[in-house]
Amino acid sequence: MFHLSPASARGRAGLAVVLALALAAPAALAQEAGPYPVVDHARTRLWLGDTAVVKGHLENGAPGDEVSIERETRSGGWKVLASNAVDENMRFVFRLRRRMTTSILRVSWTDSTGEVTAHSKGIRVVVRPRLTVRTSPRHPFSGERIVVRGGLWPPRPGRRVHVQRRVDGRWEVVGRPRVRDGRFRTSFPAGAPRRGKVRVVFRGDELNARRSQTKPIKVFDPDPATWYGPGLYGNSTACGKTLTPDTVGVAHRSLPCGTMVDIFYRGRTVRVPVIDRGPYSAAQWDLTRKTAVKLNFSGYNTIGTIH
Repeated sequence: MFHLSPASARGRAGLAVVLALALAAPAALAQEAGPYPVVDHARTRLWLGDTAVVKGHLENGAPGDEVSIERETRSGGWKVLASNAVDENMRFVFRLRRRMTTSILRVSWTDSTGEVTAHSKGIRVVVRPRLTVRTSPRHPFSGERIVVRGGLWPPRPGRRVHVQRRVDGRWEVVGRPRVRDGRFRTSFPAGAPRRGKVRVVFRGDELNARRSQTKPIKVFDPDPATWYGPGLYGNSTACGKTLTPDTVGVAHRSLPCGTMVDIFYRGRTVRVPVIDRGPYSAAQWDLTRKTAVKLNFSGYNTIGTIH
């Protein structure tokens, strides 16, 4: 039969006491833990000027306990933005209006002596800047320059934007203007006639997130044109259409029938198909009467085309 010595028995008893205390420690600590704030929901991506909403509750708190929302400063400290008392359910809501820059926020609780402070995890609230873009002329001709201007807010010194043009399926940088007092301007050659896009990109910094704006753009080929119709109504065109006063289309010497052509003339644009061959003059295009009416075109003049 196996017997424990008195010393061994005392050792086992001491170990049992230690284990009991260790198991009881978490429960005791939980009972003694003070209030601490928990953020349950927050808007973390905002547009410039939006309201940041932070909601949560105070764990182990009591109704009426006060919590504060703080912003991290550039020096690494924290600045109190607002304070509120929790409700009967220990819940709090903060609404920070007109957020202009990205910031780290947290909610804190301090006891009545001001000595014990608990705070939530930091939340990064990203603010996207406001970016506006305008191009001119609105319908450029090949050989002209396209001017790109706009604004980036909030204004901050040292910022730049990248102006890009879509060329052969990729974005090509055509300008890197500096933003001065919230505004920028640059220009670049229009290039060959084409349908394309211009994009302005702000790549973001520690204050605001990345932002971009894309604008469609059409560069027109300036060509001489005439119009036709009267005296030919009822006849079949070279593309098999019956010409009438309401036929919309254009005649060209070589483009395939049905080719869609964008035409610009003095602020007006139309998109029409090639329906006939011609013109048989120094002009390069012959507009049907209906097309000419849509453009307010008459006689012999220069139009812009893309096909």
